[in-house]
Amino acid sequence: VTAYDLSLHETAQLTGLRFPIEGLVRGNVTAEGPLGALKSSGSLTLTKARLPLGWSGDALSAVEGAAKFDGQTMRVEKFTGQHPTGDFSASGEIDFTNLRDPSLKLAVNSDKSRLRPFFEPNQIRKLGLETHLDLQITGRASAAMVAGDAQITDASFGDLLTSNPRYFQPLATVLNDLPFDPPPVFSLNSAPWADWQWNVRFQARKLRFLGFDRMDVDVRLGGTGAEPELIGKVDFAAGNDHGNCDATLEFRDGFPQSPSISAKVSGPALSHHPFAVYVTGTPQHPIRLVMCNPPLTERAIRAEMNGEDAARFLSGESRFSLLVPVELREGVEMADWPEIKAEPSPEAPPVVGNTPAPGNGVPQ
Repeated sequence: VTAYDLSLHETAQLTGLRFPIEGLVRGNVTAEGPLGALKSSGSLTLTKARLPLGWSGDALSAVEGAAKFDGQTMRVEKFTGQHPTGDFSASGEIDFTNLRDPSLKLAVNSDKSRLRPFFEPNQIRKLGLETHLDLQITGRASAAMVAGDAQITDASFGDLLTSNPRYFQPLATVLNDLPFDPPPVFSLNSAPWADWQWNVRFQARKLRFLGFDRMDVDVRLGGTGAEPELIGKVDFAAGNDHGNCDATLEFRDGFPQSPSISAKVSGPALSHHPFAVYVTGTPQHPIRLVMCNPPLTERAIRAEMNGEDAARFLSGESRFSLLVPVELREGVEMADWPEIKAEPSPEAPPVVGNTPAPGNGVPQ
């Protein structure tokens, strides 16, 4: 086969199908022998190509490629372009001894890919991760392994959860955004991606994210395309004049959508009253404990965070504070603290008999 600027789009129309493929091919390839033992030679170049990724509508665009054929192997010397998530480049070998299920040995890199984990079509706020990818794809095309490293360089989560500049974002997160049921990290249900295996380590150091001064990420993406899972930790820290926060999300083996939470948010409310909010559990079943001294209340903290009049939710003065879980006092107004009178303790009875002399080892 010799090609001089062969149009992939026009060639595909010979099949009778309107397949959304484009590009120009140049080169010369020879092949002989049975399908299971083809002997090939030659080279091809691909320019200005658009290659669909299955029937999802996603495609690789601006593709440029060069490959050489030797026996039953195609050596990919160059393969670059744009994916819906960002740029990419690939090189390596494809063994087509089994034409229906060729073996892959490819290195794939991306200087800037925009990933959207935990994505749902109707989400108002979408998590976005800007990453640098160094991946290796090996194994049969029907069940390949994707391994390597992903360095997260930036992160965003749509609009902030509160517009009140007096409060920093972590407090709004622990008070307003819990509980919730996280969606899967992603889901690839079509062949062959559904059966691909993943072993990719995601890392980040000191990223600013969602009002946090520092986000550290060290998680491993495992599982399959249809059932991915994360294992590892994400640490958050923040601090300014309005408060401090330290939080950890731990993704555990066997619980891909229920990471454990450990968080503490503290700060001054109404300019001078200190408080602390502790959170543990999971996103679906969080346990919150709000600690503050009267006259401050949880409702007053929430009111100030939302830009409302917090003073009307302050309690009267009290001689002592009582720590009660939020779930037991949500919506309960404190009317009064009764005075508790304690009876005086009785005097010790007088000692009867001889009193031991001091210094003989008997306590006086």
